[in-house]
Amino acid sequence: MKEGVRNGAFAPGLWNGQALGALATGDYLDAGFYVWADSVDTLSTSDRQARRAPPIQIAVKLAGAIHAVDVIIHFDR
Repeated sequence: MKEGVRNGAFAPGLWNGQALGALATGDYLDAGFYVWADSVDTLSTSDRQARRAPPIQIAVKLAGAIHAVDVIIHFDR
């Protein structure tokens, strides 16, 4: 995410999107992004047994004239 800021894709700014985690509409994103995942303690027993993670949410403030973005996520365990 920090590389997105360095590359000019993300920038600090006022968050106008919906609230998530501890981020409220109108908060200032100093880093240009915010990553949040709820505690695994909030998962149901069946989700924990199935080794599911809680949803991971990312708020990103796009920089400049960017109006759209494709997102590809790779994960490893």
